[in-house]
Amino acid sequence: MSGAGSTQAAERRLSRLVTVLAFALPVIFVLVPLAIFLVYSFFSVDQGTIVHAPTLGNYVRFFTDPIFLPVFWNTIVLCVSVAVICILLAYPAAYFLT
Repeated sequence: MSGAGSTQAAERRLSRLVTVLAFALPVIFVLVPLAIFLVYSFFSVDQGTIVHAPTLGNYVRFFTDPIFLPVFWNTIVLCVSVAVICILLAYPAAYFLT
C-alpha cells in the first residue's frame, strides 16, 4: 500500500515541477531579456564602447531627433496591423474548432 502513496507523492512533485517550469521559463526567456534591454537603454555608446554611466540621453535623443518619429509611427502601425490581422484570423478559426 505504501508503494501507491509513494507513487502519488512522486506524481504530485512532478506536477509541481512542471507547473513551476511553465511559469518560470516564460519569465526567464521573455521578461529577463526585456529587463536587460531596459537597463541597457540607459547606457550610452562612445566610439563603439558602451559607457556604463546611467543617463537619459538616449530617451532625450529619441524624443527630440526628428528621424525617430517616422520610425516610431511605422512601428506602431505595424504592431496594430499585425494584432488586427491575428484577431481577424484567429477568432473564426477558434470558433470553427469548438
